[in-house]
Amino acid sequence: MTLNKELQRVEELIATSDIDGASKVLASLMDHESESHSLIQIGDLYYKMQNMGEAMNCFLKALELEPENQIVKNKISMISSILQFRYKDLYNP
Repeated sequence: MTLNKELQRVEELIATSDIDGASKVLASLMDHESESHSLIQIGDLYYKMQNMGEAMNCFLKALELEPENQIVKNKISMISSILQFRYKDLYNP
């Protein structure tokens, strides 16, 4: 299958809540990591699955290939802010 068809298949698996199936297909897609566009799409899918670590890894690899890509920089910043969030009321009962 082509990359676009595989990515569409992952979208369908996510829509039907088949996260395990989507993860397996995404793992097989990492062969395309020489293409920054592919890495961005794969990172977006990991983000939709709420797998922030894998999404961040994909975006960082894409940034290595395209250091001036502002969209990738924004995605990295967004995930960083999500991972750094602290709900301070939990610490002050």
